[in-house]
Amino acid sequence: MLLFEKTVNSHSIKRIWYNENTKNLFVKFKTDYIYSYDCVPLEIFNGLVGSASVGKYFAENVKGQYPHHNLGKIFKKNTSDFKEKDRILTMLSKLIEEDK
Repeated sequence: MLLFEKTVNSHSIKRIWYNENTKNLFVKFKTDYIYSYDCVPLEIFNGLVGSASVGKYFAENVKGQYPHHNLGKIFKKNTSDFKEKDRILTMLSKLIEEDK
């Protein structure tokens, strides 16, 4: 699985992940809630991480454009272990894919 992770400079978004195999975009907001967006092209993820205004790009190109799931607060604030995050996001991607 190819999972990309990026901390972003935004007023509303903390971090984003992208699963290239399942095309799931995971967005962690400043509220610590994580949403998964389905069937997001890699170009959208690249545009998001490369944007001068991540929040604006997200609002214009992701929000309301793709099916999404509120995953709640699944990471503890002190969870910095990438392997653990990768494991959780991989599991969630598989569950979302199976549910389609």
